[in-house]
Amino acid sequence: MLVKNNRKCINCGKVYTYCEGCAEFAHMPNWMAGFHDENCKNIFMTCADFNGGIMDKNTAKTILSTCDLSNKANFHSSVQKNLEIIFGVDEEVKEEPVEKEEPKKVQRISRKK
Repeated sequence: MLVKNNRKCINCGKVYTYCEGCAEFAHMPNWMAGFHDENCKNIFMTCADFNGGIMDKNTAKTILSTCDLSNKANFHSSVQKNLEIIFGVDEEVKEEPVEKEEPKKVQRISRKK
C-alpha cells in the first residue's frame, strides 16, 4: 500500500507522493526522490554547483533566470543565501585609503633692507 504525501521536497519543503519501488512511478525520473518538480531540482542543483565552485556566478545566474523563483521564501536557507549572492549587487571595489599629505610648510625668510 502506497503512503500518500510520503516525501518532502529538499528545496521548498512541499509534501508530495513518490515511491521509488512502485510500478506506478517507474516512468518518473529518479530525482523525484528528493524534489517535487524539475524546477526545484534545477534551482537546488545550480546553487549546489555554484556553492561548490563547479559553476561561476554568471552561469548560475543564466540557468536560474529560466527558473521560477517565486516561491523563494520557502526555499532551503542555503539556497536562499546562494540566490542572494548570485543575484545580489556585486560588491564595489574597495579603494585603499589614501593618506593625505600634510601641506608642506613654507618658511618665510624676511629680508631686511
